[in-house]
Amino acid sequence: MKKLILFLAVSLPAPLLAAPEYYVWVDENGITNYSQRNPQGVDAEYVGPNRTVDSRRPGQRPGESDPGGLGDNGVEQTDGDDAGENTADPEEVIAEQRARIADQIAQVKRQNCEIGKNNLAQLRAFARVRVPDGNGGERVLTDQEKQSRIAQAQETIRENCNG
Repeated sequence: MKKLILFLAVSLPAPLLAAPEYYVWVDENGITNYSQRNPQGVDAEYVGPNRTVDSRRPGQRPGESDPGGLGDNGVEQTDGDDAGENTADPEEVIAEQRARIADQIAQVKRQNCEIGKNNLAQLRAFARVRVPDGNGGERVLTDQEKQSRIAQAQETIRENCNG
């Protein structure tokens, strides 16, 4: 019984200590993605159990040597002067991600600004504005609906057209 308890005490924490291995890549929209499997057609980076990122050719498994002159861990072998360069600084990664998100927000705001301007111009240019009625047909906006949409377009412009 003591041996069983000792065996369980030693063997159960082992999976908890083993860090997962995964792949990370940034898609065409600047979004960072993670996967336990190497994605097809994407230049993903393998992240090993020690949390270091090393670039592997697509489909290369951990521990597989690279015939292109890279070492077992997928990193070019050097004399050790630049050891540790392959680890990513978390603060730098976060700053880059925030910058990408800020760029995406700015792009969406520019698009919303143009939509608001176009909507306002059309609502002011035409006395009768037709909209879909939900049954496959069209109907004309009432004066109250038109004024509400003009106010919405003006609000959209205020929120998104800065500068």
